[in-house]
Amino acid sequence: MKRSNNSSCRFLQISILAFFVIGFVFNGLTTACAGGGDSWQKTVWSEKSELFMEYDPPVAGQIGGFLLHLTSLANFKPLSDVKVTLVLTAPDGKKQAQPVKFSGRPGIFNGALAPVQSGTHRFALQVSGAGYEDEIAYDGFIIRQKGEKISEEGHQGPAATDIPIPFLKEQQWAVDFSVKLPEQKHIPTLVTVSGELSANPNTEAVISAPLAGMIAFDRPIAHIGQRLIKGEELCHFEPPVSQDGGADQLAAQVAEARSRVLLAQKEFDRASRLVEA
Repeated sequence: MKRSNNSSCRFLQISILAFFVIGFVFNGLTTACAGGGDSWQKTVWSEKSELFMEYDPPVAGQIGGFLLHLTSLANFKPLSDVKVTLVLTAPDGKKQAQPVKFSGRPGIFNGALAPVQSGTHRFALQVSGAGYEDEIAYDGFIIRQKGEKISEEGHQGPAATDIPIPFLKEQQWAVDFSVKLPEQKHIPTLVTVSGELSANPNTEAVISAPLAGMIAFDRPIAHIGQRLIKGEELCHFEPPVSQDGGADQLAAQVAEARSRVLLAQKEFDRASRLVEA
């Protein structure tokens, strides 16, 4: 019974030690690929996806860890139910494929890779599953030789002191936003609108006839809004009706009635044209 307790204690101690060792290794990989130390960062876009990756500076023949954040550009939310494969194409055309594991957190994948050759490679991330197919490629992926000093512009992430307020990818996914590349479009120069034209109040003038009489509506009359030129006749005055009455008076009344009919007809025609327009 005493031996059994000692064995159980040893097993428990070994299990706890293994748990801490595994946790330390995984945490070290995550830390190394999360902007700490001399890790590199890169953002790459395709037509459908965005890739933000943090990784150890790749060295030929050495295992380096990487952390990938995948975002769908359709809704700017993390990609989770997909299969991800990393493919490196060396300068001589040889390819090296490595499956990438899902971290358990939406949109985040991690793993490790030991590049075979040094030089500038083509980096391609193949994403598939759940009706989603895409490839995110980058042609300037530099892998250095052991001991080689290289400064890869565009890969080296900013120093921690340059980011006083970090904004993690997980925080970005929680915010509703959208971005789009600028594009050229034709803007029409002609705009069709409906409205009413009216004369400027400051351009109106009141005129008076030099003699008494009656406007002859059987002759052209200028209407409101009509464009005029200098010297054009606005209207025509008929002589005043005789005060003696008689046939002349009746003729004048007939002429006045006809003028009213003509005026009414002109107003009707004008209203009809406005309705048709």
